[in-house]
Amino acid sequence: MSVGDDSAVVLAGEAGAFAYTAPPFDDAFERVGPDRFPADGGTRDAVTGESDDGRRLRRLPVRRLFAFAWRDDHGAEGFRFRFP
Repeated sequence: MSVGDDSAVVLAGEAGAFAYTAPPFDDAFERVGPDRFPADGGTRDAVTGESDDGRRLRRLPVRRLFAFAWRDDHGAEGFRFRFP
């Protein structure tokens, strides 16, 4: 997913949804347990972005906002997401 000029990955689990800068690999993140996502030879925690081998994704600042509220505030042109 891209937001503006940034590529992002969103990991959503029981603890909520967390956004990180997209990692430089093409593995898909598929949940295998509460807040656990395997990819790139390790399993990542959705809350911290940290892999079980110590690597960490860079967290992006996010705000929970419903789509209709964003559109009301930014207009129809401000509501565009690009998915690869």
